[in-house]
Amino acid sequence: MKVSDQIRLRIESAIASGELLPGDAIDDVALAAQYKVSRTPVREALLQLQAQGILSSSPRGGSIVSKMTLQQLLSLWELLAELEGIAVRLACERMSQDEVKALAKLHRSSKKLADKEDMDGWQDANLKFHELIYEGARNTFLRQEVLRIQIGRAS
Repeated sequence: MKVSDQIRLRIESAIASGELLPGDAIDDVALAAQYKVSRTPVREALLQLQAQGILSSSPRGGSIVSKMTLQQLLSLWELLAELEGIAVRLACERMSQDEVKALAKLHRSSKKLADKEDMDGWQDANLKFHELIYEGARNTFLRQEVLRIQIGRAS
């Protein structure tokens, strides 16, 4: 996975978990330092999120988390529930035994992280868990829509 994708997923996760709230500024310098990269992959991730409507441009420059109305949020939750169900059904039909074993192993390690109250570790494991399901569904369009909606629900 490219560094810009990792950064994008981390921002998406922070928004979905409530760590980043609508109107919060995104610190591209801190992200570059955190990932030990230049600002180029950070900018690439931010531009992808802006194109999806998850982030907006700040009047002073930079990016902020976009805002959403309650009705928009409820509509997205409703749609997300259906799409997640489709992803799981397709993954159940299409995943290899090795993929199922990897998913079960990740689930067990996620429980250990939750038991230790390691929220950062759990969030990373949760992202990987869902990615395995989306990959197992073998439908890139479905994955893209689910991820876009997951971010939109927190905005």
